[in-house]
Amino acid sequence: MAKQVADIFTEGKVCPQSGESRMVGVIMEENVKISIVGMQESADGDAVEMITTGQYKEKDGKLYLSYIDNLLDTENPIKTLIKTDGDLVSIIRYGQKNTHLLFEKGVSHIVPYETPFGYMEVISHTQDVSLTPFEGGFDLKIDYQIELNRSDLGRNQLHVVAVPLKKEESI
Repeated sequence: MAKQVADIFTEGKVCPQSGESRMVGVIMEENVKISIVGMQESADGDAVEMITTGQYKEKDGKLYLSYIDNLLDTENPIKTLIKTDGDLVSIIRYGQKNTHLLFEKGVSHIVPYETPFGYMEVISHTQDVSLTPFEGGFDLKIDYQIELNRSDLGRNQLHVVAVPLKKEESI
């Protein structure tokens, strides 16, 4: 049975599942170097990799990682927040279109996906989530399938590593 998120998030809203406020408008100094590698098996098999800097925070047993993604569109950067809460990983992207994907091993989640033509239904089927936290960062691997309007888009893998940024280091 899939869990459903009732609302797409916009600035200043509260999460409908947990009732928590999002980290909105919190300005923190960049303190981590982030490597993000994504691969979609149904595509040409090439991995997409991005290296950037961002902010890492641990609070109340939850891990938060935020960064700006301008890999695909330099004119309209997307603020991305990755939040881990036990076995649940949320990836929330704020930009011209907002998305909120949920990943939990063995669980399917249904979420609305905003496009220029309206909302579509996205279902994430998570095969595995592996999170290894360490001092000042973490190593996160997610293996999942995605359906868009009931069409299988294939298997995906996401690998995110956040390591403490050295004082003299920058991207």
